Amino acid sequence: MANGSAPTVPPDMTPTPDSPSAELIDRVIQKAAETADVAAAELRVVRYSRATWPDGCLGLAGADELCTQALVEGWQFEVAHSGNPGNGIYRSDLSGDRIRLDQSGF
Repeated sequence: MANGSAPTVPPDMTPTPDSPSAELIDRVIQKAAETADVAAAELRVVRYSRATWPDGCLGLAGADELCTQALVEGWQFEVAHSGNPGNGIYRSDLSGDRIRLDQSGF
């Protein structure tokens, strides 16, 4: 973990073959921290699920953005912030190379 921050994977969310790795969860937390401009230690993943996104932009393309037109296997994460009553929704591919905020988040 970066900078000795607190663990971001709750004990009840230990990775299994059908769950994201701790590294991927940490990448999502780091992306969420950058997006929300908060410390990663203030964030935690509270829920995740497998997903198949319709394109390389994870179904979240901007108006002038070109995306690969192929199905992308990945994950959807709900990230909670200790100082904010709302949760952010993030989408990723399986590896975490692409992580995007669904605008219903923070």
